[in-house]
Amino acid sequence: MARKLLPACLVAAVFAAFFPALSAGFVLWDDDKNFLENAGWRGLSLEHLRWMATTFHGGPYQPLSWFSLALEHAAWGMHPAAFHATNVALHAAGTVAFFFLARKVFAIAVPAIAGSAREFAAFAAALFFGVHPLRVESVAWITERRDVLSGVFYVLALLAYVHAATAEPGRRRRVLLGASLAAFVLGLLAKASGMTLPLALVVFDVWILRRPLRDAIVGKIPFLIPAAVFGVVAYFGQASLARELRTVGEHGVLQRVAQAAFAATFYAGRTLLPIRLSPIYELPTPLDPFEPRFVVAMILAACATALAFSLRRQHPAGWTAWAAFLLIVAPVSGLVQAGPQLVADRYTYLACMPFAHLVAGALFVLAPRAAPVLAFVAAAALAVCTFRQAALWQDTETLFTHALAVDPRSAIAHDVVGRALAMRGRRDEAAEHYRRAIELHPDRPIPHNNLGLLLLQEGRTDEAIAEFRESLRVQDDYARGRTNLGAALLRRGDAAEAESVLREALRRDPRDAGARTNLAQALLAQGRVDAAVGELEAVLATNPRLAEAHEGLAQAYARLGRADLAAEHRRAAQALRRAQ
Repeated sequence: MARKLLPACLVAAVFAAFFPALSAGFVLWDDDKNFLENAGWRGLSLEHLRWMATTFHGGPYQPLSWFSLALEHAAWGMHPAAFHATNVALHAAGTVAFFFLARKVFAIAVPAIAGSAREFAAFAAALFFGVHPLRVESVAWITERRDVLSGVFYVLALLAYVHAATAEPGRRRRVLLGASLAAFVLGLLAKASGMTLPLALVVFDVWILRRPLRDAIVGKIPFLIPAAVFGVVAYFGQASLARELRTVGEHGVLQRVAQAAFAATFYAGRTLLPIRLSPIYELPTPLDPFEPRFVVAMILAACATALAFSLRRQHPAGWTAWAAFLLIVAPVSGLVQAGPQLVADRYTYLACMPFAHLVAGALFVLAPRAAPVLAFVAAAALAVCTFRQAALWQDTETLFTHALAVDPRSAIAHDVVGRALAMRGRRDEAAEHYRRAIELHPDRPIPHNNLGLLLLQEGRTDEAIAEFRESLRVQDDYARGRTNLGAALLRRGDAAEAESVLREALRRDPRDAGARTNLAQALLAQGRVDAAVGELEAVLATNPRLAEAHEGLAQAYARLGRADLAAEHRRAAQALRRAQ
């Protein structure tokens, strides 16, 4: 009877460990760009579904994740508690699925663990995965819905495949393989990081089922095709973001190897000792591969790989877990570098699953009598750490003040803390953080832009314009800096120069709705009302839920004497503002 309650106990343990996340809000760490400033996902109309199916907003292609968020928005509106609760529930579901996977894997690979011991070993593995502090970023961050949603399908795909691999040839086996492939594709539609599944399955076939390598690879062709397609899609998604995807010229081969080695040792080390976790571990630019921490990491990673491989016959579990970990983490290890992070806790969500099997299996083989007690004590300690880490995600200031405690020299953390303080009206403190971010990393345009916005709010328009110009000097293709420069020039009364700046912004990106809306205001300021109407109608053709465009049209039609149309757009703007 007790064994039947194990899945329910896992759900309870996950919700207890992540309880602080249920009362957290949105954070100014992509949540603002993805949810607060973006209306594309807020609805289930054909227009919204088309946007979800085609967008690379933020970089990843994740239509299923957007759809899950849209369903919640339809039910609960913009209440962050609902999104957090669903994230925790999805993670709990993935943890339960992992329990059944671990039970099956132990039955195949570790026959020494049998009967009730196998149930409790699988329970320990699932607990190690489910309540580990490295999971907090994926679960407590609404933006990472894609992690927990894709994770559920990833584990289900593994589970169905393992059952298929050990089933007799026939209809049941075909159904299980079809279910595995379907779950795999659904996971890819949530987040492309699951594209490593075929590699993990090859490792399973070769080192656990002892199948020939050629047969293992041939059997994965149905999985390799969608993996390749979504891998290409993921690459283009990241490439669509200006400066996100680093070229080899910007981040050389040796730098990538050093970063990948550091990632492998960092994730393995933090899995065993989850301390000093942070939402941002900033990538040093340029990265010096001969810096001691990278040299040590390359030596350790090489030695660990060589040792695990040399002992693969005596201790196949160790080599299998290490090889699977390296293959799963490879796409996000820095070999293909996108974004400002050196490493990230969320990248362990799938990659550290093999370690959960390894730790629990070793514990129940080497110390079978003490294993349940040791597993309970370890899980309780991890859950307490997770509870504390999840509490840091309550709000932006708490989270990134902690990030600064971990790394006081993080320019990104200073910038984000500045934004949080600015939103609370603590402008002097915010300005200090922006200036510290600029001092630490003078080649980043974002702190200049944020400082410019702060100065603009204070009416220091000339100083704001100087900061926006500096953001463009640092990075000429920084779109927000150019759009904000145009808006600041317009506020200063330089409508003609503002028009020139905003037209350049639109030449670079014709889809920039903010630049086009500001351009319309510049045209209105010059008395060119018909031209302004044309620009605003072009905005609404692709962004019909943009309140600023409706407000601009209300102004324009009022000036043209079209009171009816002005009132219509004013009502639309008010309705959209209320919906936000």
